Parts: sequence; C-alpha cells; structure tokens
Amino acid sequence: MKRGSYPSPTVKSPKNRTPPGKARPLAAEFSSQGWVFRQIRRYDGVYLYLKQKPTYQGGTIRSWEVVVPVVRQEKQFPDGTVTPHREVYPIDDDWGIRGWTYQSESDAQTAFGQRCAAQATAREGQMK
Repeated sequence: MKRGSYPSPTVKSPKNRTPPGKARPLAAEFSSQGWVFRQIRRYDGVYLYLKQKPTYQGGTIRSWEVVVPVVRQEKQFPDGTVTPHREVYPIDDDWGIRGWTYQSESDAQTAFGQRCAAQATAREGQMK
C-alpha cells in the first residue's frame, strides 16, 4: 500500500482554513485503497490506528499502525486552491521512522506508549 497518498483536503474559501499556527490533525477515520483506518488513540502528536480490509471469504484483515504524522505547511496553488496547514500520514520511505505496523493490538498499545514517552523526552530536550 502506498502511504502518504491519502486524500488531502483542499479548500478555496478562507473560512475553511485551519487557525494560524495550528495544523489540521489527521482524520479520525478514512479509507484508502480498500483499507479503512480508524483512530483508536491520539496523544501529543502520536496516533494509533486500526487498519482493516474485508476479505473475499467474508473475514477481515486487521493490523494496527502507530504513526507520528508529518506536518505540511499551507500552500496556495496558481488556480487559487489552498492545501491547509495539516498533518499527513507518513509515506512508505518513512515507515520504521515515523510509522510502524503491528499484528496485535497489545503490541501496538505498548509501542504507542513508548512513542509518546519518546516524544515527551524529545520535547523536554528542546526546551533546555
């Protein structure tokens, strides 16, 4: 699956823009290439998603993804279309750096907690 290719919102009206300085967060639920992603937890710039896809036999393929999104700045195109200041899902090349896949929810929850702790430690280091 190609990551980072999920639909990115575009707006032409200033009233739909994200407030200055604040990035639009990742969607709570979205689908891409037959997969449905549902946000389970979010804390301090770290997300945990349940990823599901129905099978032809009537079952469901499941995995969990822990992601630290990439923040994209607002951009205006020549036709007037604006992509807002927003968070986006990591691309394939960032997997293992900004995104991780787990086959069990308990492993994903553990990794989510570890990633949240790492984010807090990194932020404290920047403040010093």
